[in-house]
Amino acid sequence: MKSLGITLILLALFPAGAIVPLAATPPPESRKAAPTMDEANALFQAQQWDQAAADYEAIVGSEPGNGPAWLRLGNSRHSLKQYDKAIAAYEKAVALGAGLPGGRYNLACAYALNGDKEKAFAWLDKALAAGFRNVAQLRNDPDLASLRDDPRFEKAVALAGKASQPCKSDEVHGQLDFWVGEWEVTNPKGQKAGTNSIVKTLDGCLILENWTGTEGSIGKSMNYFDPVTKKWAQTWVDNSGDVIAYEGELRNGAMLLQGTHREKAGTTVRSRMSLTPQPNGHVRQVIEESRDGGKTWSVWFAGDYAPKK
Repeated sequence: MKSLGITLILLALFPAGAIVPLAATPPPESRKAAPTMDEANALFQAQQWDQAAADYEAIVGSEPGNGPAWLRLGNSRHSLKQYDKAIAAYEKAVALGAGLPGGRYNLACAYALNGDKEKAFAWLDKALAAGFRNVAQLRNDPDLASLRDDPRFEKAVALAGKASQPCKSDEVHGQLDFWVGEWEVTNPKGQKAGTNSIVKTLDGCLILENWTGTEGSIGKSMNYFDPVTKKWAQTWVDNSGDVIAYEGELRNGAMLLQGTHREKAGTTVRSRMSLTPQPNGHVRQVIEESRDGGKTWSVWFAGDYAPKK
C-alpha cells in the first residue's frame, strides 16, 4: 500500500507524458568556471597563497604548457613553505623557458631551504649564467642563509657583481680612459681654445664630454662602446645646432673615428677624428672634414689637451 501511495502522488505531480527528472542538476550559470590567470594573479598579489596555488594548479592542469602559471605555482608553494612542491613547479617552469633567470634563482633558494646545498649551488650557477646579477639580493636573501658559509657563495657574489657592472670588468670599455679628465685645450698656435671636462659615468658604460670654448661655443658628446657593432661611437651636439655622429675603433693606441657632420644649415659633410695620447700626459685631438666625398680633407679643429693645474 505504501508503494501504491507514492505512485499516486507521483502521478499527481507528473501527469502522463511529463518528463520525470532523474537528479537535481544546478543550472550552468551556478557552476564555478575554471579560474583565469587574471583571477589567480589577483590572489597572488593579495598573498592569498593557498587560494592562488589552487587556482594555478587548476590552470596548469588544463594548460600544461603555461610556463608563467607553473612559475607562479612554484612561488605560491614556496611562500607556503611547501618546498618539494615548489621545486617541482619551478623545474617545470624552467623547462618551459619561463622566468629567466628568476626561476633558476628561486630553485636555488628552494633547494637551500630544503637542505640540499649541492643542488642549491648548481641552480645558483645556472641563474648566474642566465644573467642573474642582483648582488644585494644574494647577500641579504634569508632563503640563502645556509649557503653563506660556503666558499662557493662568495665566488657567486663576485660573478654577480661582474655581471652587474660589465663595463667595469670588460677591458674594451677602458680604451678611451686616457681622454677622461679635466683639460685646458690650446690650438696649434698655443692659444687657449677652451676647456673640456671628460667624465666617465653609468658604471663605466658612458664617457660624457662637456666642452666650453673661449668664443662661446658649448658642446657635449656621448661616447660608448657598442656591444652589437663592436665599435666605439660618439654623438656630438653643440649650441649652434651642429650634430656629428662617429663610429670607429682604437688602433695603434689612438682612437680613430669616422662619420658625418650635419650642419644646422642642412648640409652634411664627411668627418673624421683622432684622439691620441701623448708621452707627456697630454692628448692630441684632430678633426678633419671633406666636402667632396672624401677626395680631399681639411683640418676643422686641432687641439692639445693639457691636464688642468
